[in-house]
Amino acid sequence: MSSHHYSPVDAEDLPGSYRYRQKTLQRWRFSMFLSFAAGVVVCMIAYPRLLPCKACAPCEKASPPVNVADVASRAAQIAVSKCPACPACPECQHKPCPACELSCPKIPECPSIAAAPAASQPDDAEVVARHRTKMLARDMVNIAECKPGQVCRADALNRSRVIGQKGITLWMTGLSGSGKTTIAEALERRLLYKLGKNVFRIDGDNLRTGLTKDLGFSPDDRAESVRRASHVAALFSEAGVITMVTLISPYRKDRDAARALHEKQGIPFMEVFMDVPLSVVQARDPKGLYKKVAKGLIKGFTGVDAP
Repeated sequence: MSSHHYSPVDAEDLPGSYRYRQKTLQRWRFSMFLSFAAGVVVCMIAYPRLLPCKACAPCEKASPPVNVADVASRAAQIAVSKCPACPACPECQHKPCPACELSCPKIPECPSIAAAPAASQPDDAEVVARHRTKMLARDMVNIAECKPGQVCRADALNRSRVIGQKGITLWMTGLSGSGKTTIAEALERRLLYKLGKNVFRIDGDNLRTGLTKDLGFSPDDRAESVRRASHVAALFSEAGVITMVTLISPYRKDRDAARALHEKQGIPFMEVFMDVPLSVVQARDPKGLYKKVAKGLIKGFTGVDAP
């Protein structure tokens, strides 16, 4: 009789048992989780490729700028089209009844807003003049200025003894063509060649080629021209040089400032006015400037249309 060996079977693993149902439920949950995870991965890979824009930015074209006038016009047309209309008369089918007084109110016109006048922009000369005035009024810092009673340079008395003359500023003013330069040149030759004096002439035209090249002919620029010339003349005169300044310098306050600068430093200052009538200088016109003024090529010329 053959013997058979049978493996023991756990009753809880049989279909219908509680343990069998629990394992089946776990397998179902695990398969559902795998399905959900697979769906998420597929969406992450496939969804961006289905979008119309890769950068996920709105693809609509930018709307054109709104014309406010067109919008208002269309709104007015719509409002007028909705106004009540009179019924047609039985006799005439095309005209409204005379008794009908229905009317559409007129659309008020938008008040026109006048554009504000543009602020006038200052020209370069005005900007420079304001800046120069501000800089001249500022306090000097870290400047070794010679104080009263302090010996900064050789005194004028000892200097005049050594060089044999004293410095003075001869300020010649007058209209263009009045003879300032001509007389100054003659005086310079006599003092230098005949009397052997150390003399120097500062002419306005010569200054215009260098020291005052950046200046125009406005009142502020003329004042600055006189200021610079007066400081240069004071330096020459302090050194014992007979200094002649030939400058139109039409404004009294500018010449007074030049005089005050010299008096403050104890330097003699003499002002000479070339009293020549306008008709005479116009007839001379050595530089042809008055002809240009007559043609309107030069504006703001001293003696004609400026002080």
